[in-house]
Amino acid sequence: MDPQLSFPEAFRDASQLEGTYRFLGNRRVDLPSILGGHIANTVSRVSAAGRALAIHDTTSFSFDGDREGLGLVDQKQQGFYAHGCLAVSADETREPLGLLALDTWIRTEKKGKRTIEQRKKDPSLESKRWLQQSLDVEALMPSGTQLVHVEDREGDIFESFAERLSRGMHFIVRATSSRLVLDEDGEATNVLQSARQMPIRFSRSIHLSARSAKHAHLPQAQHRNRKVREAEVDIRADVIRLRAPKRGGSAPELVLNAVYVGERDTPKGEEPVEWLLFTTEPIRTKADVEWVIDSYRTRWLIEEYFKALKTGCKYEERQLESLGSLLNALGLFAIIAWRLLVLRHLERTVKDSPAETVATESELAVLIAQKRLKPGATAKEFLVALARYGGHLKQNGPPGLLILWRALRALQALAEGWLLAQRSDQS
Repeated sequence: MDPQLSFPEAFRDASQLEGTYRFLGNRRVDLPSILGGHIANTVSRVSAAGRALAIHDTTSFSFDGDREGLGLVDQKQQGFYAHGCLAVSADETREPLGLLALDTWIRTEKKGKRTIEQRKKDPSLESKRWLQQSLDVEALMPSGTQLVHVEDREGDIFESFAERLSRGMHFIVRATSSRLVLDEDGEATNVLQSARQMPIRFSRSIHLSARSAKHAHLPQAQHRNRKVREAEVDIRADVIRLRAPKRGGSAPELVLNAVYVGERDTPKGEEPVEWLLFTTEPIRTKADVEWVIDSYRTRWLIEEYFKALKTGCKYEERQLESLGSLLNALGLFAIIAWRLLVLRHLERTVKDSPAETVATESELAVLIAQKRLKPGATAKEFLVALARYGGHLKQNGPPGLLILWRALRALQALAEGWLLAQRSDQS
């Protein structure tokens, strides 16, 4: 089905529509059971790769009207929160391999200010999700498979670092600016001030995409508007001693590798790029440091994934009346959203492979019959033709997720007709 259509539009047959609603409202069906097969297949793909990035992030889903079982979102709207883990290949292709986890929860009351002691005693402390999910997905991995957990500043949690280090886990996490590190004399200093004094390893250019300040769960101060540009940055890297926070920790300090990215000559009116990454990964060579930086930059894929869910699948516009039904629908759309990412990934990466590696015989036959494609075409040529079939114009840049998905669904419908015609001619 076209993920943007409402259920009544997608299922014109009354029996199909009724069956869909019954499935989504079935109390014996839940989000884990719907995603179970997909997650198992993701684990197989990660195992075949041998090493993958496990990108974690949180988003919120908001819904209009009164729905049974929903909680508070952003202290105003009703909905629920989701914390996902998207597996991405660790090589230069950065192929989306699929979901490894998608955990949800609701807030029943507004979050107020609490003391450190109150937070420590809270058994449902939401920040624990970062460590717990990483432990859960590690437990899925077969022997010999390595995950590198990639997280933004919300994942900068001392206790998580300590636990992961004790288990030999791998991670790349963006640091908050309030951390303290210890110098050679044991004196504490601000982590960013210290990082700015680390030795420069090299300089490079980084492409920055445009960004809106709107964000579901983080302060806007961390996500300001940004125009697209090429940023010239200095790269610094060294080993640091991270001091335990005032609330205490399982160790007085942790030894981590750190990579600092700082922009030079920032354009007027723009915020300078400044990242500090804590990592377990080696930083001995330029190639090592660049891999850490580019692996963290891959984190944007999970933001694209959530965008595919919200915009591509119009998930928040679904008129389902209960949390259970919405979660079951989320399971279905979560898989579709991944397929949207894969489709765009193929469009941008496949080159000389035969078109048969990404399309069926009937799909190719339809495009050839319409003179949109020549026999013996490559996979790249097929995907270009597919985008044009969906109305994409070359001057508009690479095709978006929705154009590719709509074109594929329309092509599949014609391909089914082609197959039926072939069978009719043979009978």
